[in-house]
Amino acid sequence: MDFSKLHTDGYYVGNIYDIVDPKKLDEVIKLVKEASVNKEQYYTYRHTCGIDPQSIPLSEKEARKKLEAIIHPAVRAEFNRITQTAPAHSIVINQIPLLVETNGASKFDVIIHVTAPIGMRTSRLLKRGMHTSEIEARIAAQVSDDERNRISHYIINNDGDRDHLLRQVEAIYEELKI
Repeated sequence: MDFSKLHTDGYYVGNIYDIVDPKKLDEVIKLVKEASVNKEQYYTYRHTCGIDPQSIPLSEKEARKKLEAIIHPAVRAEFNRITQTAPAHSIVINQIPLLVETNGASKFDVIIHVTAPIGMRTSRLLKRGMHTSEIEARIAAQVSDDERNRISHYIINNDGDRDHLLRQVEAIYEELKI
């Protein structure tokens, strides 16, 4: 999840602090803190950008269920609010890492799959402080790129520099805007 805000040219990237009931936010922080494998990573991340629900290991099923029960309804409600109030012909983007696994593709007009080679993904996650075992568990819990590609209208290959990535995004945007 990206917890930053972007308010330029009418675009908005949601922030967990904006959509989760403030009374439940302390519970979210407590769940993440208690279930995080790498406590140092949690504290470093917490103090620099915010809470990181992804730091809860996949093996902590009960903590993940509790977290999802708080966050997912808030995210769905915010997405519904945005789509219902967005001007006609708006492009609304919803980042859902487990879209295929949750059978959520039918809720969207267009699916864009952003992918990179496994080695590159692993390297990026290692740089963010994840342990190899956490990375392997996360990848194993996800469907294959082939399965994602089958439901996708567009595929972005995030295997180069920012310019390479931006050119692909711009091409899709130009095709989608009306």
